Amino acid sequence: MSSQQFFGPWDMESLIKAPAVQWETIEHYPTYTLKQLYYENEQYNGESTRVFAYYAVPLEAAEPLPAMVLVHGGAGKAFPEWAGQWAERGYASIAMDLFGNGPSGERMSDGGPSQTDNSLFLELAADSLTRMWSYHAVAAVIRAISLLSSQPEVDGSRIGLMGISWGGYLSEIVSGLDSRPAFAMTAYAAGYYRQGSCWMDILSTLDESQQKLWDQTFDIVPYIGQSTMPMLWATWTNDPCFYLDNWAMTYRQAQGQATLRLLKDWDHNYEVPWGTREFFIYADSHVNGGRSLPRIRSTGEDQMTAWAEFEKGERIRKATFLHTADNGSSPSRRWEETPAELDPASCLVSSRIPADTTMYCFNLEDEFGHIISTDLIML
Repeated sequence: MSSQQFFGPWDMESLIKAPAVQWETIEHYPTYTLKQLYYENEQYNGESTRVFAYYAVPLEAAEPLPAMVLVHGGAGKAFPEWAGQWAERGYASIAMDLFGNGPSGERMSDGGPSQTDNSLFLELAADSLTRMWSYHAVAAVIRAISLLSSQPEVDGSRIGLMGISWGGYLSEIVSGLDSRPAFAMTAYAAGYYRQGSCWMDILSTLDESQQKLWDQTFDIVPYIGQSTMPMLWATWTNDPCFYLDNWAMTYRQAQGQATLRLLKDWDHNYEVPWGTREFFIYADSHVNGGRSLPRIRSTGEDQMTAWAEFEKGERIRKATFLHTADNGSSPSRRWEETPAELDPASCLVSSRIPADTTMYCFNLEDEFGHIISTDLIML
């Protein structure tokens, strides 16, 4: 980790050490073992705190194993089925609860701050940074990486990070703080909270010093430009929580290779990302010797025609042109998706740009039905 790197309020020297762990019950499934555990986290109001988590390990996969850190968002918890889903694919996986709850959803007395408007925004002050929810949640994610790295069955160089919604927010911050993960995958999340998110109104109630402190300390923006790991960024055109323009500005700041997936019709929940095959393919391609998702070489425009070039050898079976003429608020824009011209011989897709278009991208689908997107172009 570079001495020039910005770590905000977090003590990375402490966080990259394996935390103390209390192992609890073990459940056996046909293809994996599921363990309950508690691990230490940052002090809160002078008292020690713990994080509850599930740890799943496949039964027959060859060791050392690749591993996943699974980071939930709002209304989430430590999902045992999410950890089991990755264990069934041959990964060790940890899914922690970031709201201070235990296995039955009950509030733990030593669980640290819960996620509330106060702990997220309203109580923000220069002397309260270590009491804020984001401070504790980011620390818990980094310590989960440290915990996985300390397990004898895990290959510490093959750990991935996946976050959904607020979990994506945390994962994108962590990707700029901790270089140990081999890759990261996020659904929906973006920075620039005050410029385009469903939390704009509450952030606008903060005074000027608090707004500046949020931007400098707990927004994604100060950290994502330090991220050098490859990342899969997935969202949809009308996400109501993280506005699309901000999503594009955020992924463009990351220094690692970005793979994009932008759909017209998706949804903001857990089940949709869990069932999206592209996340599994992407992870396998980086740490499990699997094939890659389609790759884009370049994009451009020629007068009123947009084009994109994909890598030679990619078997693209379908291409569409996703575009809008709206200038309104991101969640309310109307989008259209029309067929694009596909020339497999020259590895090109193209489309006429309709008049008044304000934003567009191409979506490419390979022979397996996996969809990736080109850079989102704003006119």
